[in-house]
Amino acid sequence: MSNSSQAQHSETPEVKQTKKANRQNFTGTLIGVSISLINAIIQFMMIYWVLNAYGTEFNGFIRVSAALSTLGGSTEGALGVSTVVLMIKPLQNNDFITTNEIFSTAKKRYRAGMISNTIVIALLAVLYPLEIVVSPTLLKNAESIQWDVALKPFTDSNNVQTTSVAPFYQLVLIFLCFGIKNIITAGCFGAYENVIQADQQNGSRRLIILFTDLVIYGTLFYLLNLTKANGGPIDPLYPFLILIAYGPLRGLLIMIYVKRNYDWLKFYPDFDSFQLKRTSAKMLSTTIGRTILFNTDIVLVMLVLGGYGLRTSSMLSLYLIIGVNTRQIMANFITSFREYFVSIVAKEGRLYWESYSKYELYMYSVAGFTFILMSILSPYIVNALYGSAVSGDLMALYPVDGNGNVIMATNQGAGTTALNGQALWNVYDFMFKKPLFSILYAGSTSFILLIQGQYTLVEAKERVDQVAKMTDIIAGLYLAFAIGLSLIFSIPQKGDNFIINTLIAFYSTKLSFMAICYGYLWAQNWNRGTYNSDFSHVLVNLLALVIPVAIGILGNYFAVQKIYPIDKMEKIGPLFAMILIIFAIDLGLVIVTSLSLRPKVAVSLILMLPIVKQIVAKSKSDSRYKRLRDANINPDDVPKTEVEFNNAISPSQQQEFNVSQVESVSEVFKPKVYKLKREQGSSVTEVDYPDEELNDEIEA
Repeated sequence: MSNSSQAQHSETPEVKQTKKANRQNFTGTLIGVSISLINAIIQFMMIYWVLNAYGTEFNGFIRVSAALSTLGGSTEGALGVSTVVLMIKPLQNNDFITTNEIFSTAKKRYRAGMISNTIVIALLAVLYPLEIVVSPTLLKNAESIQWDVALKPFTDSNNVQTTSVAPFYQLVLIFLCFGIKNIITAGCFGAYENVIQADQQNGSRRLIILFTDLVIYGTLFYLLNLTKANGGPIDPLYPFLILIAYGPLRGLLIMIYVKRNYDWLKFYPDFDSFQLKRTSAKMLSTTIGRTILFNTDIVLVMLVLGGYGLRTSSMLSLYLIIGVNTRQIMANFITSFREYFVSIVAKEGRLYWESYSKYELYMYSVAGFTFILMSILSPYIVNALYGSAVSGDLMALYPVDGNGNVIMATNQGAGTTALNGQALWNVYDFMFKKPLFSILYAGSTSFILLIQGQYTLVEAKERVDQVAKMTDIIAGLYLAFAIGLSLIFSIPQKGDNFIINTLIAFYSTKLSFMAICYGYLWAQNWNRGTYNSDFSHVLVNLLALVIPVAIGILGNYFAVQKIYPIDKMEKIGPLFAMILIIFAIDLGLVIVTSLSLRPKVAVSLILMLPIVKQIVAKSKSDSRYKRLRDANINPDDVPKTEVEFNNAISPSQQQEFNVSQVESVSEVFKPKVYKLKREQGSSVTEVDYPDEELNDEIEA
């Protein structure tokens, strides 16, 4: 019998259950990563085809509409997380009464939330398009209002350039399509989705979401490429009507899965869970501040820039796609410590400062790595993928000469309001061809990761509600200062660089308040989250962030921009090569910096990385089996844990396990002792290098 089959035969139920859980976690993680990548590709493709079909201004409307429509689902977000958290334990204990109570309460609250969310979405569907058409007129003191949004000019079948528009009613209906998609998905089927999440069957849920995304967005992309008989694109309303089918398709598939696999699950109108109501309300109040700090960029920029907001927010959305997806991937490396912190805090009450300082070094390294990656690569990616589409759209409305100067200061074509074309070209160059904006945006993304890292320990200590009040105050001050300072530059509209100055003022304010928020959370964890807190390792850890950031900024300006300027990146091939090169250099720089500052801690953190940890564990396991076989000992007769040993020497299994072999095993794994002789003198020093894992096996 082979070693693998013998090992499988000797596995205890506990070991089999652990392996099954590990396989499920690995499968779920693999599916999750795949879906994240596919979603990123879908978002990139959607922006690309919307730009090609309808232009920059309409793409800005679509991105802001997608962002605003999620505001109606903020309540469902808190309710969903609370439902999942409270349902995990009853499901594990097969407590169907409690599970049905939570499920019934969640379903009622989802339905109740649909009414308020529908009202919010309906109001936003009218007010947002109204702000689009009215604000340019107010700022320019025009005599009439243009009740539409200009689309990308196209050349018709008669070879004549034609400009079309999206009427006001179509803007309202398109916004409603995004809102209905979110309302139906959460309001009608959110409770069923929470059951799958609580039962840790995220793999099945994600496969359903993946299938729905491919069907709905595949149809959307097909419709975006259709043209009329005159060569122009179809009316923009028709492609986005398909979004209404997203919620029913995804929800029905999830509901069918739940009803087939959880036949005991039933809705009882009389059941009510007070704990769920209380927890969801508290969670909603504790996430408002972070939501404002993290996810309001595109909406605020749209508001402060008025008529220029659509095109500017459209360009900003390209960075948001990169930033949000990068942040989601990198956040997994930080928030994965949450379970570890929860277990330590439950046992010890707090985290020891020495352990926290190691985590802080790791957190700063991840933030520094993210900053370099985004600050250097973001403008190259957006320029290579979308630069030609955005510049072509601007050229059609505001043509420029060879020096980049607008031939006509303004263009009043069909559906357009008189705008400063030179200012739009300047902000295009600022965001697509210069590194300063990408540095500012990368800084905000890195701060988000750092704040999430501090919140991981705050959540482990169950102190979220205690820090939420100050976080909300910081977020409120951020809103006031960001809007106020930005309006100082945007309202007068003096010169051709007022949009650039507005963006710099906005993101400088955001960075300042995010630094204040991080400092507050750090002080809270220093004071109430750790034992033996002092200032040891604080400066050294901070250098692990400052050094890569400084090298990244200097290298970007004085090396990368000199060797390969951003405006030269126009093809996908060189872009992939550059991504690989920058990624390798960035990773090497962060590792070398950490090793030079705290070598032992850096090595231990590297060994804790999932891939490295699996390699090391497999190497130890292979080495263990090899040494046992070399000593003529059957590896499957040696217990791997104390539980297996106790089972092995129980009366029912004494014949299957020869306890006398323990001495032989102990001899095989006897710790190695090296005698080191000094060059002068005869003293001998014995140095013991034991294998801790194998010693634990022997002691068992």
